[in-house]
Amino acid sequence: MTVKKTILDSLKSRKFRFGGYATLLAVAALAIVVGVNLVVDQIPARLDLTQDRLYSLSDQTRKLLDGLDVDVTITTLGRPGTEDKLVKEVLDRMATASRRIRLETVDPETNPGWAKTYAKTGDLREGSLVVAVSETKFKTINRYDLYNYQMNQQTYQQEVTSLAAEQRLVSALQFVTAEKVVTL
Repeated sequence: MTVKKTILDSLKSRKFRFGGYATLLAVAALAIVVGVNLVVDQIPARLDLTQDRLYSLSDQTRKLLDGLDVDVTITTLGRPGTEDKLVKEVLDRMATASRRIRLETVDPETNPGWAKTYAKTGDLREGSLVVAVSETKFKTINRYDLYNYQMNQQTYQQEVTSLAAEQRLVSALQFVTAEKVVTL
């Protein structure tokens, strides 16, 4: 009987009450933090805090995307999930900015007929992009053209200096959406 009384007395003690309040407060704070994170995660807006605004579209690109009057499909060659993360970020931002942009990924190994249709203009490799309005009006972008390179004078190796995906995609969009195709 004394053990039971001791346990009951300890549950009524001041120490236990304050410990219980502290635990309850910690659990409530944790629940609030988790709830706020879940709500914020659902907001589609993203903030680009990089110094050169690497993940933001330029005003000119936004203007071009706003003015699109035809549907454009941008296809990445390769297995789904293996896309270049930086290029995919630019593509996702473009698709978010315009309802006329549709993104897809095609694996040329499982769909060789698709690759043959667009391989007329050059060698299509994994990571290349095809910007198309139709099967006859398209522009291909080699994966190596999505970055700017510079020769390292010490190692004589090409090094990536910056991302050029947005510029190449804008050029391709202007080409495929132009009313007249200019050839030199």
